[in-house]
Amino acid sequence: MIYTTNVIESPNSTIRHTIKKHNIFPSDGSVKKILWRVIQKSVYKSKRD
Repeated sequence: MIYTTNVIESPNSTIRHTIKKHNIFPSDGSVKKILWRVIQKSVYKSKRD
């Protein structure tokens, strides 16, 4: 059995934190843009480590 909880939960918690911080989104495009930036930032961090 492979445990990937930390690998999955870390980006999920970052996304949840970002969504709570930006309480209101003006459009669907803005949601996609913010989520894309969060994902790219986490990928950059993981490559840097």
